[in-house]
Amino acid sequence: MRSLTLFLLSGLLASGASALAPDSGLPQLPEWAIADSGLPPCVKDRLVVRVRDSFLPALRSGQAQLQDLPELARFASERAVRSSRALLWNQSVDGPAREGGLDRDLIVDLAAGSDLATEIAAWSARPEVEWAERDWMVSACLTPNDTYFTQQWALRNTGQSPGNGTVDCDIDADQAWDLSTGSSTVTIAIVDTGIDLNHPDLQSKIVAGYDFVNNDATADDDNMHGTACGSLAAALSNNGTGVTGVDWLARLMPVKVLNASGNGSTTDVVAGVNWARSNGADVISMSLGGGAYSSTFNSAINTAFNAGVFVVAAAGNENVSTVSYPAKYANCFAVGALSPCNERKSPSSCDGETWWGSNYGTGLDVMAPGVKLRSATINGYINNMNGTSGATPQVAGIAGLLRGADPNVTPAEIRDLLRASAVDMGTAGWDSQTGYGRVNAYEALLLMSPPEPCEIDALPPSLSHVPLADTWETVQDYPVLATVTDECSLFSVTLRHQLDQGNWFEIPMQPLGGDVYSASIPAAPGGSQITYQVVALDNSSNFNDTVVEHSFMVLDACASDLTAPGLLVTLPFLDTEDSVGPYQMLLEITDPCGISEVVAGYSVNGGAGVSVLATPMGGDSWQMLIPGQGAGSQISWYLYARDASPSLNLAADNGLFNVIPPAVLAAPVIQIDRAVPGFLHLSWAAVEGAGSYAVYSAGLDGVFTLHTTTTDTSLDWPEVGDELRLFQVRATD
Repeated sequence: MRSLTLFLLSGLLASGASALAPDSGLPQLPEWAIADSGLPPCVKDRLVVRVRDSFLPALRSGQAQLQDLPELARFASERAVRSSRALLWNQSVDGPAREGGLDRDLIVDLAAGSDLATEIAAWSARPEVEWAERDWMVSACLTPNDTYFTQQWALRNTGQSPGNGTVDCDIDADQAWDLSTGSSTVTIAIVDTGIDLNHPDLQSKIVAGYDFVNNDATADDDNMHGTACGSLAAALSNNGTGVTGVDWLARLMPVKVLNASGNGSTTDVVAGVNWARSNGADVISMSLGGGAYSSTFNSAINTAFNAGVFVVAAAGNENVSTVSYPAKYANCFAVGALSPCNERKSPSSCDGETWWGSNYGTGLDVMAPGVKLRSATINGYINNMNGTSGATPQVAGIAGLLRGADPNVTPAEIRDLLRASAVDMGTAGWDSQTGYGRVNAYEALLLMSPPEPCEIDALPPSLSHVPLADTWETVQDYPVLATVTDECSLFSVTLRHQLDQGNWFEIPMQPLGGDVYSASIPAAPGGSQITYQVVALDNSSNFNDTVVEHSFMVLDACASDLTAPGLLVTLPFLDTEDSVGPYQMLLEITDPCGISEVVAGYSVNGGAGVSVLATPMGGDSWQMLIPGQGAGSQISWYLYARDASPSLNLAADNGLFNVIPPAVLAAPVIQIDRAVPGFLHLSWAAVEGAGSYAVYSAGLDGVFTLHTTTTDTSLDWPEVGDELRLFQVRATD
C-alpha cells in the first residue's frame, strides 16, 4: 500500500525487473496539495462541510447547496469563498446516500492561502454546520508487478518464489476453484487509477465505470496501479494466456479516483465509493490510503456497507503499528501483506525487500500475499507487484467468490467468514502482527455451507410485480419491488432498465425480507421514457419464463407549471440620508423551470417610471441598483419576474423608501481660558447626536483651515507671543 506521501517501487514496467527502494527523501507534493501543522497532506484551500439536516428544506429533492442557507451563504461571502458545490455534484443521489448524509456534504473552495485550522474552527462554529474537515490527499498503495499461474505463488505456493518460499503459504485458491470459480453476476469495483480498458486479460470483464479525475465515463488507466489490482482480483482466467485472477468470472468496474501520479483527494474517493455502490458493485477494493480520519469518508463506507457492499482496503506499507485510512474505518476490511515465508512482510522478512513492511495493529483483519506478485500492467504483464496494494484485491476476489456462491450473503457475514476461516500465523485468534491470520479462499467457501441444490429442479422461479405508475411527475429514483420464489433456491434477481430505447443497464435486486426484492432505477430527466424488466435466475439455471416488462414516462413538470416564481427582495435600509447612491436592492428569484425575464425600475416623487437592469449574481441571487437621488425624494420601486415555463408565470413586488435630509446638529459654544500656562485651553459642551468635532483656526486674514478632528470636547492650543487666533468647532454625526 502507498500512503499519502507517494513511494514508488521502481521496475514496474518491464517483466522481471527488480524492485528498488524508494527515495528516502520527502516526496514533492502536487501543486494542489499542502501539508500544514505536521498533519498529512490535504487539498489546499478546501474544506468538506456537512450541513445539518434541520437547516435544509424538508421537501428538497436534490443535494444541499450553499444558497439553500442564506445566513451561511452570507458567512461564506464574508470569508471570500471562491466556490462551493455538492460533493456528489456529478451523480444522482439515491436513498442510501441520503440516509448516510452524503447529500448534505459540500466542497468549499476557500480564498487562496487560507489557514485551514482557522477556517475549520470558524465553519464548525456555525449552527448550520455539523462538521468541517480537510479534504485529505490519498495515494495509490503502490508497489506493482505480474505473471502466469505457475509463477503466482500467492494462489499456489510450491516454493517457487526466487531463493525462498514456504510451500502452501498461499490463499488456497486452487482448492477453492474446485468449489466455485465465481459468478458473472458479481461486480468488483476497483477504486484506483482506472484499468487498462483494452488489456486482453481484462477487456471482456469490464463493466461501465467512471473517471472522477477527468470527470468522464472513460476510466482508463494512466498509471498501471489499478490495472494490476484488477488483474489480481478477477483477471480473465483459464484462457491459456496471462495471469489468473482469484475470481474467474466476476466483472470488474473501474472507478478512477487517482491521477497518473497515483494521487487524489478524499472527496474524489468518497464520490467514487458512492458511485460504485449506486451502480451495482458487490465488492469495493481500495488499494490506497492516506490522510487522517474523515467523517465524510466514514459515512460513505458505512452507506456502502449498509447497502450490502463489502468494502476492503490496504493496511499500508510503512511498517508501523497503525493501520492507514480508509482501512481503519470500522466497516472497511483491513488487509496486511505477508511474505512467501508465511510471516508479516517487514524489512527483515525472507524476501529481501528491506525498504518496506506491512502496517499492523488495531483494526487489522487478515493477511494476504504481497511480495513479487505477477499481475497485468498497461499493455502487458509485470512480476514485481509489491505491497498491501497487491494483497487487497486478492481478498476482494475471495469476497467475490463468496457473494457468487450466495448472492444474499451480507458484508458482515463475508467479514466473519474471512476472519473465521483465516489460518493463524502467530498467536491463536487475533493478534496485532497478523490480525486473524492468512486469508484462505477454500476454507471460507467451505465455511459458508451454501444450501444444497435440489436434485431435480426443472421449474423456473415464480415472479410477481406491481408495475410502476405509467407517469411520474417528479425527477427522483424509481423504486421497483418484486416477489420471487423458487422451489429450490434463487441465484439472482436482476432489475434491467433502459432510457429512451438506449442501452440496457443491470442492477442486482436486494432482498428486503421474505420473498420480496428491491432495487431503484436512477432518476431521469423530465420527458424521458424508461423501460424496465425484472429477471430471476435459480441455482439450476432456470430463468422466470414470463418476462416482466413495463414502461413509464417522466413528465416534464414545466409543461404544466402554473406556479409563479418565488420572489424575495431585501433592502438594506428603510430610509436613507445617502443622496449619492446607488441604492442596492438584493433579490432572490427561484423557480424550478428557470427564469426567462426580470423587469425592474423606479420612479421619483410619483414621476415617470425609469427602467434599471436586474443583474444575476449566481444561483438564485440578483441585484438591482437605483441611482442616488436628492434629499427629500421619495423613491418607488417595482419588480417583475417571469419563469421559463410555457405559461410564463409572473411574480411581482414593489415598495418605496425616502431620501431624508441629514440631521442638523447644534453649533458648539466655545470657551477659552489659560488654565495651562503657555496654552489656550479650548472647551465646549457636548452636542447631542454628534460623533466627532472638527476644529478650525484662522489668523488675521480670517481664512479658516481644519486643524484636527476629535471625539473629545476640549483642546490645548500653544500660545505664540501676541498672535491673534480665531477658532471654530463644528459638530458632525
